[in-house]
Amino acid sequence: MPESQNKEVVRRYWDEVMNQGNLEVIDEIVADDFIGHGPSPFAHNRGGLKETLLATRTLAEATGRQSLYVIEDIIAEDDEVATRVANTMRPPMDVEELYPRIADTMTNPNIWVENASRLSVAIHKLRAGKICEQWLVGYYEGMTAEDYRRRQEHRRHQSNGKRHRH
Repeated sequence: MPESQNKEVVRRYWDEVMNQGNLEVIDEIVADDFIGHGPSPFAHNRGGLKETLLATRTLAEATGRQSLYVIEDIIAEDDEVATRVANTMRPPMDVEELYPRIADTMTNPNIWVENASRLSVAIHKLRAGKICEQWLVGYYEGMTAEDYRRRQEHRRHQSNGKRHRH
């Protein structure tokens, strides 16, 4: 497909699926054999992607929050489309609600209350007009280098503890 059409498919993903929560669109624009590479341990195939997005939508509805994804940059080459996306949750959710496991490793958990903006870079590979693979990385604005260092240290301690138990 032409790069302009591939960009349009990815725009639909961010707008119709992620912003509007229209999970039916996934069947139209995501391939049956979709492979996801990213932070979610569940969204590694199309079914897991749907389940993750449904759980996210359910949480947002239950807490009265709305998540908005804004494409800041979109670049296409051949069958790949890269996007830089800003995601803001309103009203913001604090870190203890969002990620209970890392709350104790943060030096400033209130950054999540003041600024719940996540910046992500996604690369989507398309085949026959459908997303067949996705790579997603992101970080939360406001997380300091010290917060990140403490989080990584906490993860190392957890990993070491698991190895010693076996």
